[in-house]
Amino acid sequence: MKTICKKVLKYSTWTALSVVIIIILSIAIVASPFLTANTEVQSSQERIKSFPTNEIPVREEAHIYWNKNLVPFIEAKTDADAAFLLGTVNAHLRLGQMELFRMLAQGRLAEMIGPIATQVDHGLRILDIDKAVDEIVINQDEHTRKWVQSFVDGINWYIGQMNVAPVEYRLFNIPRTQWTPEDVYRLARLASADLTWGVYLQALLLSKNEGWEKIWDFILEKGQRSIPSFSVNSGNTLSRILNNIAKSGSNSLVVSGQKSFNGHALMANDPHLGIFAPNMWLLVGYKSPSYHVVGMQIPGIPFIAVGRNTQIAWGGTNMRSISSHLIELDDEQLAKANTTTDTIDIRFWFNKKIQIRESEYGPVISDAPFLKHLDKNIAIQWLGHEPSNELRSFLLANRAGNFSAFRQAFKSYAVSGQSLVYADNEGNIGLVPAYTQPVLRDTSKTLELLKNNGNHIVGGIDPYDLPFSFNPVSGYIASANNLPYNSKIPISFDHSGFNRMQRMMEICESTDSITMEMLTAIQTGVVSNEAIALQKLILDKTSAGKNQFLKAYPRHWELFINWEGNYEAASSGAAAFEILMYYLTLDYLNDYYPQQYMQDFFMNENRWQLLLPRLIRKETDEQVISRLLSALKKSKRNFKKYESWGDMHRLEFGSPIARIPLIGNRYRLAEQGIGGTSNTLMKTAHSFSPRKHSITYGSNARHISNMADIDENYFVLLGGQDAWIKSPHNHDQLELWNKEEYIRMPLRLESIREEFDYHTSIIK
Repeated sequence: MKTICKKVLKYSTWTALSVVIIIILSIAIVASPFLTANTEVQSSQERIKSFPTNEIPVREEAHIYWNKNLVPFIEAKTDADAAFLLGTVNAHLRLGQMELFRMLAQGRLAEMIGPIATQVDHGLRILDIDKAVDEIVINQDEHTRKWVQSFVDGINWYIGQMNVAPVEYRLFNIPRTQWTPEDVYRLARLASADLTWGVYLQALLLSKNEGWEKIWDFILEKGQRSIPSFSVNSGNTLSRILNNIAKSGSNSLVVSGQKSFNGHALMANDPHLGIFAPNMWLLVGYKSPSYHVVGMQIPGIPFIAVGRNTQIAWGGTNMRSISSHLIELDDEQLAKANTTTDTIDIRFWFNKKIQIRESEYGPVISDAPFLKHLDKNIAIQWLGHEPSNELRSFLLANRAGNFSAFRQAFKSYAVSGQSLVYADNEGNIGLVPAYTQPVLRDTSKTLELLKNNGNHIVGGIDPYDLPFSFNPVSGYIASANNLPYNSKIPISFDHSGFNRMQRMMEICESTDSITMEMLTAIQTGVVSNEAIALQKLILDKTSAGKNQFLKAYPRHWELFINWEGNYEAASSGAAAFEILMYYLTLDYLNDYYPQQYMQDFFMNENRWQLLLPRLIRKETDEQVISRLLSALKKSKRNFKKYESWGDMHRLEFGSPIARIPLIGNRYRLAEQGIGGTSNTLMKTAHSFSPRKHSITYGSNARHISNMADIDENYFVLLGGQDAWIKSPHNHDQLELWNKEEYIRMPLRLESIREEFDYHTSIIK
């Protein structure tokens, strides 16, 4: 469990869909005897031919076109057939992945992996992610109900037809059970997990240590450092925000016709999630009476999250907004809590009964096994425990034709908060904050970790009453998990994306003719402004000692001073910088923060890059020179070992199984040096280490659309479409990724028929 908690802390910015991969990676070793199960090798043609079409229950003739990367486009004459075939395509390409998501959403990991997952399941059962699902299903509008049911019917028909189950069934002992609409909404709620939970868990786990408040203050200070996506005047809709403002890292940029090379709007999105096979996204397209879309879908959730229809395009980043609060319960409130008993089924072991307490504000999360050290009883009040239909919102957005309809689609959206960017064929651009803002009784206490039981959520402000942007004078809107707009009221504990926002803004301000090539350069950018600023600070503070450095460590020092902040894989300067900064940071921490838990905190992610400048400025030039000489001496051995950033910064791509020692190599699909770091536009997050390390989180998909032509839509995944382990399409897009190339996904049927290599006809 200790290992799992460390993973959750380290990747607290991940969405729940990424966390499932980390959890399975941490505990899959228990199932190693089952890894010898063979999986049949299938070529492209065999994978398409294995898609069942015999007596498929469609209402009208339909067609599925597949390109050479196994990206499908569905042509159907009815919405029901389109949704049904979308379900079958999802199952064909990603059923094993979908089943893992389904089990996670229900807190049933121990059924797959054994006793080591029991405490995780206990925590998930307490959190009760799917609490509102039954009510959501009952209250569906008719269009959404039919779409979801047809999608589920397609999944179930496929399960009934498949002769060979995905390897996950055998590895994790997954039963062949039918899907329900409730399962789809469970996945949607899982994808709506509040990223604030990562902040809460981090703080509660640290709170057992003396002096932990210093870290909480650092989290808040770091979190409020952000650049807004657009400014808001006191006279507009911000004035209607009466109280405090309550989906992982990503970059989004939308450019209006006035700022683009061709007078039409441009759209670019690159989400950041876990880097594993299969990818967390699925590329699909479909045309029916209500929909004509291409884009990126989360497997098992039937809408396009990032993409385009014939009139508009959309994307976005997680706002990291507050959608839940921790409420400290007094004895009286705790005594009123309702207690229920649940049973965790455990593979390879005895089942375990657990008790779950539900207060009037929400579940008592301090009952979770990994929070037993707390001397307080704490409930979590989450807007996601109330019914709201985000799936319906995105379905409305998928068929919207203008900004008004797009904004209206998210009028009742609740969780999790997203900054959604928009572009249309008329050259217009916009940003809509899609989330319901929880309102505390006392909003001045928003950034306190624990609220007393008198200060709970008493209401919410609808997305329609939040500020939005439409055709700003700048001609562009950038979003990178940052503050979406200027506000005196805090929106998040932990905003992100300062360096990424700064880089996008610099590029956009440098020209009035932004091209598609520039969007590609932005998505693949590996320059860190924060690293450049730190380098300059060190050079300014140590200028008196430059001859000492040059004499004792000539090559290392030359590389350090001449480096321009570029984290290309071939860069020797990047390797020299990171190795040197590691030992310099450790030296400072030993003096200023000697406690091990504090060192672990600051050496994690890129917090060191925010802390180190503060410590350097506290000292005299002579003190900094002395520390730098010591760091250069300690760096010497590792610097000789790693001549370039790619030598130490590695992409080890494959299934999570590939990371299991000894037996994982057979499941590794590729290994290579890779550029980027934790705060570059092409994010490749990693441990702060002077040695070889592997990335597990960062940019994992890219999208660019030119609104001048409905066929000009380009996507690429880090990896591939197909989860079948021995398919040629589970990592065939890696080469495109490395070459900074994309897959064209047109919308015109004639273009699809011409460009897509394979055709599956489905005859009624």
